[in-house]
Amino acid sequence: NAYKSLIFFFWSNSLPFKYHISNRAFFIKPLVEMQEILGSFVQICCKISGSLPISVEWQKDGSKISSGIKHKLIQQDNSVSVEIEQLERPDAGSYSCQTLTSLTRFIVLPSEPPSFVLLPESQAALPNATVRYKSTFTGTPPFTVKWFKDDMELMTGPTCFTGVDETSCFLELYSVAVAQSGIYSCQVSNDAGSVRCSADLTVKGWDSQFFESIERSLCLRSTSFHNPTALSSDYTSKQTPIQKLQNVIAVSCAFFLLASFIL
Repeated sequence: NAYKSLIFFFWSNSLPFKYHISNRAFFIKPLVEMQEILGSFVQICCKISGSLPISVEWQKDGSKISSGIKHKLIQQDNSVSVEIEQLERPDAGSYSCQTLTSLTRFIVLPSEPPSFVLLPESQAALPNATVRYKSTFTGTPPFTVKWFKDDMELMTGPTCFTGVDETSCFLELYSVAVAQSGIYSCQVSNDAGSVRCSADLTVKGWDSQFFESIERSLCLRSTSFHNPTALSSDYTSKQTPIQKLQNVIAVSCAFFLLASFIL
C-alpha cells in the first residue's frame, strides 16, 4: 500500500506540471528578415502554438506598437500580425513579437527602386572617334544594368564596352561610324523596379565634314585677302595634320569651282 501511495503521489503532483507545459506559448512560424518596396503594403505575420487566449506585444526598436493610423494589429486564433498600409523609410528597423514565455525578432528593410542622379548626354562625333556615355543612379542593391542601341541590347565586345562601378554605369563605343548613329539607352533594375534613360548619338559623315571644311576655308581665305596674316593665326596653328590637309583640299576645290564659274 505504501508503494501504491507513493506512485499516486508522484503522478498526482505531476499533473499541474504537465498542464503548465501544454499551455506554454511558443512560435511555430517565427519572423524573418523582410525587404519590402517603399510605398507598398506590408503585413508582418507569425503563428503561435498554445492554448487560447494568447496575449502578445509588438515592439519596434524596443518601443511598444499600438494600433493606429500607422500600424494595424490583428490577432485571429493562433495567428498574429501587424500591418503597415504604406511603407516609408522611417519604418525600417527591428520588430519583435513577444508572449509571456517566448520572443521572436526580425528586421524590415525598405527596398528603394532605382532612379537616375546623372543622365547621359547626347553627343555628336566624327567617324573613328571614341564615344563615352555615363550615368549614375541610386536605389537598393543589387542592380542589373543594361545598355541598348535603339531596341537592341549591347554586349561588351570589339566595338563597345559596358561597365558598372557601384552606382555608376558607362558605355564606350570604339571607332564609331555613321551607321552607329541612333538612340542609346541605359536600363537599371532591382527587385523594387526598373528605370530607363536615353541619349542620342550623331556621327557626322565625310560629306558633311567636306562642306563644313569648304565653308570654313572660304571664310579664312576671304579674310586673308584683307589680312594676309590671318591664315596663319592661332586657328591654323591648332589644327591637326589631317585637318590641315582637309583644309587645303577644301580650299583647292573652292578655287577650282570659282575659276570654273569665272571662265
